[in-house]
Amino acid sequence: EPNVHNCTSGIEEERALVETVKAYIEAGTSSESICVVARTQGPLRDRFGPALERAGIGTVLLEQEEPRLPGVRMSTMHRVKGLEFAVVCLVGISKHDVPYPTPELRSDDPVMSAQALLRERSLLYVAASRARDTMHVFFSGEPSPLLVPIRAGAMAGAEPVPIRPPPRAPSPSVPPLVQPAAEMRPVVPTPVGGLRSDG
Repeated sequence: EPNVHNCTSGIEEERALVETVKAYIEAGTSSESICVVARTQGPLRDRFGPALERAGIGTVLLEQEEPRLPGVRMSTMHRVKGLEFAVVCLVGISKHDVPYPTPELRSDDPVMSAQALLRERSLLYVAASRARDTMHVFFSGEPSPLLVPIRAGAMAGAEPVPIRPPPRAPSPSVPPLVQPAAEMRPVVPTPVGGLRSDG
């Protein structure tokens, strides 16, 4: 189960992340096998990266290509897709940051808004599934509504947060132009002019 860090402020959240990462490194986990994941790059560049650097922990921001430099990996939820790390720390998973307030999510169109919310839930689930051994969830203030509700005052390890796969998206009203391979059926030629198709 994930370890939940319910922090009272952003500074406490940064401090909790530093203490967590430092404990893993001191226990022998390589910094390259630890990844700090946020919804966007902003918190990584402005808050969590600098907090780790101040504590003497090197960081590397994952962008287009996998870096060869040593250091704790920092990644957005989109960039971490397809990767795997021994330890994943999801940071900034608070009400105001996740789901990310995109124009689609704030749309007056209920279908568009629901689809945007489903994409955000799927993104969080994929990011959480990048942890091979251990996952930590950090937030300050109110937790993201995409997390299962947590009792007030829950701290690291005290209240696991089950992050479940999102439900399947409802079938679109317009059928796709190309059928998925599993659903494609062979086309049987129709006999023409009364001729038998078997010769």
